[in-house]
Amino acid sequence: MPISGTHTVIGALLGAGVVATGFGSLHWTKLGYIILSWFVSPALAALVTLALMSLVAGYTMDTAHLSYRARLLSLQLISTLSFAIVSDLLATLLGVGYAPKDPHTPAEIHKDLDKGLTHEHWYI
Repeated sequence: MPISGTHTVIGALLGAGVVATGFGSLHWTKLGYIILSWFVSPALAALVTLALMSLVAGYTMDTAHLSYRARLLSLQLISTLSFAIVSDLLATLLGVGYAPKDPHTPAEIHKDLDKGLTHEHWYI
């Protein structure tokens, strides 16, 4: 039987809240919004998928108006853009490919200057 992590976490938090404080202290409207999102999210995902699939199919399967080369080029462009978007999303989620935060904020630089340190110490 498939399970959902979100359903499990919400159920566990709901159960812990009922045991700790009783039914009266729970925010039932927020729980209603969460449960509603479980039904609305798949419906919205289906609509977005339908729109994107219609767009891709229109550009890649329209044999009456587009040549084979044009359809192949549009499919290649769509594939490349999809790969770039997913790669950027994964890099953002995993923190890969981004420069680390500069450890020398203005406040830290002023502290170093107050201690008598110069800029040569900042790059060690």
